[in-house]
Amino acid sequence: MYRLIFRRRAIIPVTMAQLNSVPEKPVAIMIPAWDESNVVRSMLLNTIGTLNYKNYRIFVGTYPNDEATKFEVEKVREIYPNAEAVGNSG
Repeated sequence: MYRLIFRRRAIIPVTMAQLNSVPEKPVAIMIPAWDESNVVRSMLLNTIGTLNYKNYRIFVGTYPNDEATKFEVEKVREIYPNAEAVGNSG
């Protein structure tokens, strides 16, 4: 029987200044959504309003037979073009 011994290294917290000194890289956020018309808009607005990052796109996967959810995502896209509904063939 093998025993592995791991040493714990001291973890040094990263400061916000250190994080902000690095250029942002593009990030894709993918959210599947089915029958979410009553919550998807507020969820997206809350997410966009609280992210401390600018270089991202949110893709919300919607189904062809769920026009209500797609409509709500499109309403958010009118304000924030980095959020969009993408079709799912289901």
